[in-house]
Amino acid sequence: MTSWGVAHMLHPVSYAELIRTRREAAGLSMRELAERAHVAPSTVSRIEAEKVSPSAETIDRLLLACGLERKAAPADIPSIASLRNAWNTAAARPDWTRIRALLDRLDLHPEYRSPATLVEPAPCESPVMDNLLAGIAETIADLGGYRRPRWTGRIEPLDQEWSMPGTPRMLEARRESTPPRLASRNITVDQESLWRHPARIA
Repeated sequence: MTSWGVAHMLHPVSYAELIRTRREAAGLSMRELAERAHVAPSTVSRIEAEKVSPSAETIDRLLLACGLERKAAPADIPSIASLRNAWNTAAARPDWTRIRALLDRLDLHPEYRSPATLVEPAPCESPVMDNLLAGIAETIADLGGYRRPRWTGRIEPLDQEWSMPGTPRMLEARRESTPPRLASRNITVDQESLWRHPARIA
């Protein structure tokens, strides 16, 4: 599988966001991308406007033109949506090990960060998990300079703060280091608990 195979794992509508985010991250206009990929400017415009379902060959050309090089890729491309069942009901908390493992893979493969956020997760068992995944996706987008995925806007923030148990001092320290997009959703979790190398994800 080549790296454009990421696209084949997405909902068709996500092709538009995938191309748009990769184009913007590369600092290209639609016309510039079209010229690099040897396609008509109207093709890029129609794909980003979700007016056409592009072929694999066209996706390949456009992603390569954005600088996403061909290379061997694992069959299970990282995706935020794959974490929808990472809620430990008995402990009433997320499965931090699974979340960190996925974020570690995105740290090692930055070309997958934007695609990893595009597929909307099915509703989770807990609104906390819904907001945690949305906040993580928005944080990845913000730090990478990508457009935030549309699905996160449909997740209503929690009515009250959620955090793992801790002393008042611990909670205050977490609040100070919680990424803004998570804090806006009333999720309190320090960035270092999610990203092992926070300075490298910017």
